[in-house]
Amino acid sequence: MSAGRKSLADALVRKGLTRGKAEEAVTAIMEGLHAALASGRPALIRGFGSFHFRESRRTLMWDPRTGGRRNLDGGKLLRFRPSRSFLADGRGGN
Repeated sequence: MSAGRKSLADALVRKGLTRGKAEEAVTAIMEGLHAALASGRPALIRGFGSFHFRESRRTLMWDPRTGGRRNLDGGKLLRFRPSRSFLADGRGGN
């Protein structure tokens, strides 16, 4: 099951919020996550997990066009790490 903005807002509506307030809350959460990650800080949601960027290393690859090797520059990878309580509740993991 995927959890998009609409399904998150629907969950808040089931908890008693109006549709408008639920959509505002989801938008505020998403904007907060985006702002934290854009500034280089990790985004932490207690009881759920954290999002952070990790640097990937430079890699040597085979170029099929030329048949030679070339360097592929590293970049940033967005990573998610579930919290211990999330995993302990049985809601996360494999």
